[in-house]
Amino acid sequence: MSRPAAVASSIPTCRNMRRATLLAGVSALALALGGVEGAVARPLGANSVSAPLTATNDAVANAQRAAQAAQQVKQSLTRATQALQAMRSLQDAARAAAQGVPHSATLNINSPNGLTPGGLVPDMAAGWSGANTPTEAASGGRTVVGIQQTAPQAILNWQTFNVGAQTTVNFNQQGNSDWVALNRITATGAPSEILGSIRADGQVYLINPNGIIFGSGSQINVGALIASTAKISNDQFLRGIYSTQTGSTWTPSFTDAAALLGNGTGGGVVAVEAGAQIQTHAPGSVKAGGGFVLLMGGQVINAGAITTPNGQTQLAAGDDFVLRRGYGTDANQPSTTRGNEIAPLFDAGSRAGLVRNDGMVFSSRGDITLAGRTIEQNGILVASTS
Repeated sequence: MSRPAAVASSIPTCRNMRRATLLAGVSALALALGGVEGAVARPLGANSVSAPLTATNDAVANAQRAAQAAQQVKQSLTRATQALQAMRSLQDAARAAAQGVPHSATLNINSPNGLTPGGLVPDMAAGWSGANTPTEAASGGRTVVGIQQTAPQAILNWQTFNVGAQTTVNFNQQGNSDWVALNRITATGAPSEILGSIRADGQVYLINPNGIIFGSGSQINVGALIASTAKISNDQFLRGIYSTQTGSTWTPSFTDAAALLGNGTGGGVVAVEAGAQIQTHAPGSVKAGGGFVLLMGGQVINAGAITTPNGQTQLAAGDDFVLRRGYGTDANQPSTTRGNEIAPLFDAGSRAGLVRNDGMVFSSRGDITLAGRTIEQNGILVASTS
């Protein structure tokens, strides 16, 4: 029987958390100067000479306390700035190193570029719908693999989906931010290695139970991204990613994320290495919602940089996952979460559930959620909202 785990939104609060760091975009300092501690009423004329002196002393004391509080805020902001600068330097160094020797630090391999064995290999026999056959071209010293989507929902099967360091995969979704391309990778025992770039107008889903690794030099720029070792059926995908409810029971929409966890080759793990960049498009209006990045696996580890302006970043680890709409939608009126709400479920005796952030996650005017059984927040989370 599956059971739910705790969810930490923006600030992880699980019992197993090692330490948490939250850097807020704005710090507000409230100073109450209206009252004087210990003040008592006196008759008219009594101690009239000392009254102005008492008021002066109180004002001086309040000013000193205000100055001390302001100094503490300044020191806190200085430490926050230094931490951000240090993390950015680390990311830059990892990215520069990857340019010299482009490979996955996790697997110590280097995937070939383009539509070639060991790289990007479609599996037409398993099914390919909603998009034309992928093409390959050379541009600016890079190999560009183009996928022309022809329908709002595309289901694409791959024998392998490895993006070489000099490869750009371009999902042409004809400018539609709500179009979705589901990429299901069937290769047995081989995690997908993303070393190059993935670009899309809308949403891209990568599903590989064997694991997904975003290498140090990878750059993802899409409307929304799901990278998962959990399975989703075609029927569920065509209905949407959200779980269904019958009475008080929710049916998970993503399942078996940890089926291959612990197999020694990265199965069941979604990993973002230091230097990797995952970013969703910024909305055209401050009133519009942005995209989301959802990483789901038996384990999820982020050491790179994830940016979701006006949107949402979610790192979730478990066996199965219940997703529902957030942000005060008709389907979930009480919610204040922008984007999706997620709850991992665990099988009896499961080893799944580790979520670790060693990198940077920025979600300006959005939110960040870490959901799992064991949450380790060692990096930087920045979530601000108006």
